[in-house]
Amino acid sequence: DASRALELAEQLEDPRSRNRSLQAVVQAVAAENPQRAIEIAEAQMAAGALRYAPYLFATIFSQWASRDATAARQAALALPDSPIKVKALSGALEQWVATDPMAALGWLDALPVDSSVYHSRKAVFRQVLNQDFDIAKAFIDAESNPVARREILSQLYVNNFAWNRSDAEIESMLEWVGTVATGSLHEQKVSEVRGAMAESDSGRAVDFMLQMPPGNARMNALGTIARIMAGRDPVAALAFAQSLEYEDERRRALTNIGNLLPRHGVATGSALIAGSEDPLVQQQLAGRMVSEWVKYDRAAALAFVENLSDAQARHTAVGSILNHWIQSDPAEAMDYMVTALPQDRLSSNLSAAFSQWARQDPAQAVAWLDQLPADVESQQANIYNRVAQAYVQHDPMAASEWMAMLDAGPERDATVKTLVSHISKTDPEAGFIWAATVSDQNDRRNSLNQVVRGWVRTDPAAATAAVIDATIDASEKELLFKMIEQSQKK
Repeated sequence: DASRALELAEQLEDPRSRNRSLQAVVQAVAAENPQRAIEIAEAQMAAGALRYAPYLFATIFSQWASRDATAARQAALALPDSPIKVKALSGALEQWVATDPMAALGWLDALPVDSSVYHSRKAVFRQVLNQDFDIAKAFIDAESNPVARREILSQLYVNNFAWNRSDAEIESMLEWVGTVATGSLHEQKVSEVRGAMAESDSGRAVDFMLQMPPGNARMNALGTIARIMAGRDPVAALAFAQSLEYEDERRRALTNIGNLLPRHGVATGSALIAGSEDPLVQQQLAGRMVSEWVKYDRAAALAFVENLSDAQARHTAVGSILNHWIQSDPAEAMDYMVTALPQDRLSSNLSAAFSQWARQDPAQAVAWLDQLPADVESQQANIYNRVAQAYVQHDPMAASEWMAMLDAGPERDATVKTLVSHISKTDPEAGFIWAATVSDQNDRRNSLNQVVRGWVRTDPAAATAAVIDATIDASEKELLFKMIEQSQKK
């Protein structure tokens, strides 16, 4: 009794239970009366009782096509252009694709193209092309339009076919890819094949990669191999990275290893890093290792970093720790920086830590700026600037309110210059007003020039009026007037 089931489903108070029950009713009705199932689904979605669920229409139209494929396809085509139509077409074609994929693709190709037909073709391409490599190859070879061919090829996951092939078959596959793909798409597909090889036989994948000529395709392939090896055996992955001849390739491999190394536990990862005599290993991996470690055991992470033999690696890794530490305990973090870091590293680490903090919680970062240690007094303007960059991106209005309360001086000038750069294109009037408040004469002149240079292109009259009314030196006004005059002559 579908009507009674629908009635009961509509009465359920819990939204999740109601949604699941309504979907069950629609799917049950679709088996006997797909048109009625569509009516129920559309009405319930319009009423807000059923979540917007385009995927439900794939089921409805698939069941409809099992009874009357032609009627289902025509009904799907008659739907308005939308994600629902995409799913409906995919459902209506599901059985046809399974039994005669080339005919189904041909039918789609013959349709007038709207957004739904375009995306349905992409979905069918993915389904068909990734079932049978020979079908995929024949279909792509038959496409003469290079743009359309690239679009189809982008839907082909060649790694699905490569993982259990022989060396000769893979070589043949790569040769074919080279005839139908160019540029970044070719590099992507080659990387996919190498990744599939690494999944089944990393040694064979490495041998193939080493035979490739230098370039992005080789670089992408070695990155993929390193990532897959690192997921299974970090010791072997590290040995592979260090065996590479060129430094840029070692860096790429180590970067991909670093993203997975923490998953093997800090004991394994830290031992591998500390035990390596290659400074590049510490430089590329230590920072990534401690970025997660510091969140649950800062003392151990810090002890590991302080014992690294490479100075650059220590600096980078300490920065990763401080970026988290300063947010959880700013007083303790700044005390550590003052007492433990060399003077030439203190300012840069503080600047980076406050910048990261401001991206996460700008109000809190701003509140602690007046606690900066005296040792970095000469670099305070740079730290204020880094905080301002993050703050104006997050909330320009709140950032401007903070800047308005700052005392005149290098710190305020640094923040105002950042604000002016951010707002001068969208609100040149406000940018000009702020630029005129910069206390340093050279910085004020540069900020005013920046605003007026852009403003005069869109509203020279307003720019001229602003310069006339500005409370700045006559010599500064003269330079701005000349800029406006020269711009108007052009």
